[in-house]
Amino acid sequence: MSREETLLSLSRASQNHEQMLRQELARQQQFLADLGAKMQLLQNFLAQYRAECARLEGQGVEVTRALDMRRFIAQLEQAMQFHESSLQGHRRRTAALLEEWKRARGKEKALAKILQHLRDLQQHQERKQMQKEIEQWVARSAGRVHG
Repeated sequence: MSREETLLSLSRASQNHEQMLRQELARQQQFLADLGAKMQLLQNFLAQYRAECARLEGQGVEVTRALDMRRFIAQLEQAMQFHESSLQGHRRRTAALLEEWKRARGKEKALAKILQHLRDLQQHQERKQMQKEIEQWVARSAGRVHG
């Protein structure tokens, strides 16, 4: 396998890897956004239930109803803690994926530049060879005319 073929193969593999990471990153970012929206809903529900509980307790509502509401609020708080922990894990995963994608993108760009440099060098060598052949042909032609 020539150097160009090797670089081309590595470049294609790098592009495929970068594309896969980009797609996974997009999925992870969407999941993170969805999870954040759900957390916001839970926070809104919790604030509403806390306000309602405080209002009812201020009105002297029966003890069992107030206790039921406090238990429900505690369950909501536990659910929020679980989702917050999950959200933090997904944020770390997304950040790690972003860094991995950046490295893959950098590698892809570097390989593309190396491949382009190799192609430019080959073209330069071909032009140089053509120039040499033209000069030799001119010298032979000039020798025939003068000879």
